[in-house]
Amino acid sequence: MSPLRDSRSADRFDRHFGRLVVLLRLEPANISGQKDALRCAMALLEGPVLLEAGIEYSDVPDEGSFKGRLLYRRVDSIVVDEDARPAEVLVLARALASDTLPVENSPSIQVELLPVSAVRSDLHGASSTAPVIPEPVAFRPRTISGPVEDSEMMLKALDQSLGQGHWMEALHAAQSLVRLTPRYPEHERRGYLIQLRRIFHRKMLENFIDFAMRSTEEQPRLAEVLHFAGPEAVELMVDHICQAESIGPRRFLHEVLASIPESLPLLLPRLDSPRWYEARHAVELIGRLGQTDTIPVLVKALEYSDARVRQAAVIALARFDTPAVLIPIRRALLDQAPGTRASAAYALADRHSPALAMPILAVLEGEKDLGAWTALVTALVRIDSAEALKSLLALALDHHAILKSARPIAQRVAIVEALAASGSAGARGALERLVNEGEGALRRAAQEAAGRLGERGNGK
Repeated sequence: MSPLRDSRSADRFDRHFGRLVVLLRLEPANISGQKDALRCAMALLEGPVLLEAGIEYSDVPDEGSFKGRLLYRRVDSIVVDEDARPAEVLVLARALASDTLPVENSPSIQVELLPVSAVRSDLHGASSTAPVIPEPVAFRPRTISGPVEDSEMMLKALDQSLGQGHWMEALHAAQSLVRLTPRYPEHERRGYLIQLRRIFHRKMLENFIDFAMRSTEEQPRLAEVLHFAGPEAVELMVDHICQAESIGPRRFLHEVLASIPESLPLLLPRLDSPRWYEARHAVELIGRLGQTDTIPVLVKALEYSDARVRQAAVIALARFDTPAVLIPIRRALLDQAPGTRASAAYALADRHSPALAMPILAVLEGEKDLGAWTALVTALVRIDSAEALKSLLALALDHHAILKSARPIAQRVAIVEALAASGSAGARGALERLVNEGEGALRRAAQEAAGRLGERGNGK
């Protein structure tokens, strides 16, 4: 083997090879990008290169980076010889991108893995070939200054509880292992977390989730474990919430996923699912993640065939404090589903901009559904602009110039109720006018609403 290349040349190979690994993991369908990355890497392989995982000073490994993949797969170093073939390099890249394929030597590639010391972990109900649990501190042959004895004690407690099927005790031990993380020095913390992720394998996490679904008081504890359990846990949570229409007891999984940006690549493909509830879960979570570059995919979700997904998309877009979402939300005021129109009106009202009253007023005239009408009216009252209140008064009193016939009394009473619910100075003034100028059922409704306001003001 020739001497190793200088660090600058190795860095260039590292960059393209690392891009290949990340594309294989996060964009498996991007074949052209993968071929380009492999071609660029091989063009720079003019001599042996050394790739090292090293140590990064971060509490949680970035599994979307090349360094993160090396650390996660327990790779200490890789030497790629100059005569390595593209097929060899591609096999190595696929192994690093996978969570299960073995990372092995080949004729021109030597891989050195970090040592593993195994501890028995017979999971309740699993076969004898269940994954072994490595000791969380045996990741480098050097002196460890972290809480080794406490980690080993908790690891034994976890192993024993799993073997007996005592899920509550096992979950408590798992949480204790997570909470030992800050006690490790910064340069040891990443390796410890990587070991935790290997310990918290999929079968264990599946049983923890099933247990927490029945024991809701344990959900915060499991949420803490899942937050640190890595990509496999994220994939498991996404799969779990997409199994059913309702969120229900799975709400805690939503909360965890909404705090993990790395869940985004697993959620985006669900937007195209033919199962409406799967797409709706994805829309809600993507909105909660709040990454502005996802706005276009949420806008596209406004075209989904099921109204429940379109309504969720409106609510998700409303989370973004940027003018870029206002146009698609305004278009949703014309959606064929009353619920979507109502959500769009509320989303615009939450901006508290008088300028947004006009698009709501424009669609209010033609609104026939009482529920959507009530939502549009409530949104206008929330905006609380003088022009919006004036228009609502005209509608309630039947003075609106563009109306050809009287509004149904139910719609006019809805204006009264919205004004009373607001209680702002402008709304109170409008309600007083309805008391004084209204007739029949409208006037009676206004008097009753004004009476309720008066009682609240007097503390009754």
